[in-house]
Amino acid sequence: MRERARLIRVENFHMISKETNCKFLFEHQRAILLALKDSGILSEIQYHLAEDRLKGEFAAFM
Repeated sequence: MRERARLIRVENFHMISKETNCKFLFEHQRAILLALKDSGILSEIQYHLAEDRLKGEFAAFM
């Protein structure tokens, strides 16, 4: 049986946004895209298109 990740507790809670944690949010979303590509949900082309769109969304904040 495959074990799934789960949230155990939250420490030092604070809101994450493009304005407050731009680099973290960008890398987190990019990691999700990579996971989707690695699992076969996104093709290589779909991944690159989504990554380019993500970079465009964060261009003004980075």
